[in-house]
Formats: sequence, C-alpha cells, structure tokens
Amino acid sequence: MQCEIVGKYFSVMNQILDKRKSPMDYGSGGDLYHAELVFLEQVHLNPHSNAQQLSELLGVTRGAITQLGNKLEKKELVCRYTTAGNKKEKYYALTERGIEVCRRREAYHQDANLEMCSYLSSLRSQDRELILEFLEKLRYLPINDFECNSPGLCNTNIQKRG
Repeated sequence: MQCEIVGKYFSVMNQILDKRKSPMDYGSGGDLYHAELVFLEQVHLNPHSNAQQLSELLGVTRGAITQLGNKLEKKELVCRYTTAGNKKEKYYALTERGIEVCRRREAYHQDANLEMCSYLSSLRSQDRELILEFLEKLRYLPINDFECNSPGLCNTNIQKRG
C-alpha cells in the first residue's frame, strides 16, 4: 500500500506538469499555452506595463516578451501602444477579450481551489496532519520519480520497472 500511495503521488504530479504543457481555452476561441496565460495574468495584474517591466516580472528576456506580445496581439488578447512623450517604448494592455480570458481562468482555478478546500475541510484534523507530514517528507527526499524497491515492506504487487 505504501508504494501505491507514493506512486500515486508521482503520477498526479506528472499529470499536473503535463497539463501545464497542454494548451487550454478559457473563452479565447483558441488554445493558450501556460506561458501565454501567465503573460496575460501579469498584464492584468500590472496594467500598462512595458516590455522591460514584464520581462523582470516573468523572468524572461525582452525578446521573449515581444514574441509573446506578438502572438497574443494576433489572438486579439493584448494591444500594444506608445505614449505621447515616448514613441519608442511599447506598453501592453489587455483587450476586452483578454480581460474575459483572465476572468474565466481565475474563476476556473477558484472553483478548483474551493473544491479542494471543501474536501480537505471534510477530513479529520489527524488526517490533514498526516497528509502534511507525508508531503513534507516527500519535499526533502532526493527523489523525482518512484519505483517500489522493497515489495516485502509494503506488501504490494508492484513490479520494479526494468
């Protein structure tokens, strides 16, 4: 049973990571990748940011910001503009469609968070403490994948991959 629990944990983590790589549609009329959604979120949280500010916030190059901006501008989710005093510097703002995508994404994640909170609230305090203990143990173990190497200890029929 122990190996099944740890194996399930890694399976779920891999699913989460794979899902981040898959595009999603939050009402944009097209699929958006994780990097595009993070870009939209940062423009939403930091209205009228320029490329330099966004590159610092996102930890990417200005060139990456320009590429993302181009893609999202084509998808009509952001617009770029200049100010009267500085025609060189480009600023980003969300379009109405971009605002709607951010709103829908936020609602989607809020619903998922509420569902998880509701489930965890239904557990006994001792069970929540055990989950926290388990996650803390995993956090500090030097593993990034799991194979059951001691089937005698956990009484499972999981075979070691080979």
